[in-house]
Amino acid sequence: MESTKLPHLIEEQITLAGQGATSGRSARTLHGGQGHALRQTLVVMLAGHRMDEHVSPGEATVLVLAGALKVHTADKQIELGEGDFLVVPADRHSVDALEDTAFLLTVIKPVGHGYSA
Repeated sequence: MESTKLPHLIEEQITLAGQGATSGRSARTLHGGQGHALRQTLVVMLAGHRMDEHVSPGEATVLVLAGALKVHTADKQIELGEGDFLVVPADRHSVDALEDTAFLLTVIKPVGHGYSA
């Protein structure tokens, strides 16, 4: 059994996001990935950067660990801050970092998309 120290990992990812990444973000998968239905990823976005419009590859949630962001769909937008939890909309959406932000993205891929039940 192994634990992850999120505050240390967040600092590390903020540094990586600022080191030449034009996207202004960095991510590290904490659990799951290829061959797993469940994937949990720590995502860091620097203030003023955007994750362009996309659709989630499955059911997804976001838990903001630090900072603030705004999630946009075609007809809605919501601001999230530290401790806020969001079920990610199934429609196309984009994400803006209002300040340096770290969030835990949890995705469950539907059966038949890279894993077997």
